[in-house]
Amino acid sequence: MLVDFAAYHDRHLVSRRVGDQWLYEPVNPRNPLSGTHLASHQIFSNHGLGVALYVRNQLDEECRSVGVFVALKLSFSRKVKGTYLLSKDEGHVSVALDIHGVRHLYTWVTGKQLTFRTDIVKPGATPKTVTGYRMQSGQFPHALKVSGQSAAGDQVIIDVGLSDGDLFTLAMFCIGFCRLLYPAIEGSVIERLLAIPQVVASPVQGQGEGSTHEKFAHAQTFEPSNNQSESDRQPSYTAKTPQSLEQRPDEMVPTPDMLKQQKAIFAVGMSKWPQKNRAAIEYIQEVATPEAMDRLIKAGNAYDFSEWDKIAEPFL
Repeated sequence: MLVDFAAYHDRHLVSRRVGDQWLYEPVNPRNPLSGTHLASHQIFSNHGLGVALYVRNQLDEECRSVGVFVALKLSFSRKVKGTYLLSKDEGHVSVALDIHGVRHLYTWVTGKQLTFRTDIVKPGATPKTVTGYRMQSGQFPHALKVSGQSAAGDQVIIDVGLSDGDLFTLAMFCIGFCRLLYPAIEGSVIERLLAIPQVVASPVQGQGEGSTHEKFAHAQTFEPSNNQSESDRQPSYTAKTPQSLEQRPDEMVPTPDMLKQQKAIFAVGMSKWPQKNRAAIEYIQEVATPEAMDRLIKAGNAYDFSEWDKIAEPFL
């Protein structure tokens, strides 16, 4: 990634007064309506994943650059019959991560969290979701998955297997994104602040404000001690974890029907469930099997929330 972050930041991310207006130097003078990939990398796996530092200008009615937008762009495309379709894939899905999404991605790729999920919501567009998880078996130790609408308007799910080297590349692009925004900050400081701190509490602790892992049991990580065996180094789920919910395997790829069920879970939970416990609703969306979600939806529509209430107990 041969980028002079400080020089590029000073040239394109700092506005200057032109007449009576503050303007930015265009990042793509030949085509101001299009952005530019400051740095990019293509991952070839079971499918394709493009990674790029993406910069684009916001234009006024006279096509002057009045703002600048920076994102970590992930472009998912399919491999069909041994051929990577890349930009020719009409079903490709691209997402632009801001600092929120980049921090979650970096926390996961550096091994500080077992899974992650971030939703990309834009006005007038269908939400897209990026999920990272560990593979239990197979050729790839990790996978990154996107679900959302393609440019053609079709609902698409693409999962890309990742090697340890791919995770390293993703981590470097996350750091590069931050260095582009904050070139005066030392890299060691960025690396220390970029990862989201994970709070791991003891099973005997109470439900205080600091008991983050009890409120969000599906998102916690486990820090093994030096004298633990390799087989013991697994996620630590306390007795507070909901026991009445059948949990789907991490490697299960959501189908269009499952996405509809997740939306129905949210709709029933927020409109009919007296508790409206959003943390519990998101937990159900994240881990429940299709059969469990179907059962909860039917019960909720009948205003029977006894099982919902049991699931919500750890999140109260």
